[in-house]
Amino acid sequence: RNLLGMMAARMRKTNQQVIDRVRNSMLLDRLQSEMRTAQEIQTGMLPMRSPLFPEHFEIECEASIQQAREVGGDFFDAFFIDEKRLFVAIGDVCGKGMPAALLMMRTLTTLRSEAGRKQGQKGHLERVMERINRKLALNNDRLLFASLFIGLLDTGSGSFRFANAGHLRPVIARHGEPASLLKVPRNPIAGIDPAIDYALGETRLARGDLLLLYTDGVTEAENEATEQFGEARLLAAVTGAARGSALQTLGAVRDATRAFCGAHAQADDITLLALRFLGQP
Repeated sequence: RNLLGMMAARMRKTNQQVIDRVRNSMLLDRLQSEMRTAQEIQTGMLPMRSPLFPEHFEIECEASIQQAREVGGDFFDAFFIDEKRLFVAIGDVCGKGMPAALLMMRTLTTLRSEAGRKQGQKGHLERVMERINRKLALNNDRLLFASLFIGLLDTGSGSFRFANAGHLRPVIARHGEPASLLKVPRNPIAGIDPAIDYALGETRLARGDLLLLYTDGVTEAENEATEQFGEARLLAAVTGAARGSALQTLGAVRDATRAFCGAHAQADDITLLALRFLGQP
């Protein structure tokens, strides 16, 4: 009788273990399915066509993103707010996983709604950056924030006005010159203090000049010796591809980071946006 009782108890334990494994497997499958759905939604929000604006012969604009996980915190955007003015943006939300992805989508949605509306007497970019920062800072109990660079290009004159919220300085490759980092006013990241006034910068692009916006997944990419790719290698890659198209510039940077990292796994999202000004035909 004792033996039968022990066998029955062992069978009940075994059955429960099987049930637990099946339940955990079903839960894992559901989570993976939800993450894939989140990735599809997130990727679907980004303008992934190439080139971005084939109907605009006065510019070349290309962008790409390589996510390190199913969902990430990097984003970019580019769209015309009228016939001549092109709005571009790139950003990086702090953290990883679903919280970062949700804040990324919120930031991108806010960015588009604010950039597309009339901003009154104050300058367009000032209003856009201030409103984005204010909306991200409100009800931010988890203290999530985002670095952000936005710019507005007049495709007629080449005038480029920009605002930077704690993001990396873009690369600028003037026609016939080595690539360098664009001079950018220093401003804090978005989402911390709702009352920040953001300083703006301005430059003028000549025919053939190229701007490269990127996230820290590029410069902080590591090889097996834990060395970082860094700004110098980025500038060298852009300089080497400066005579090519915007698409070729993206490819050159991606190839350079891939060759540098070797077999070392990608740890962060790698996001790039290249904009070349060609002027009126």
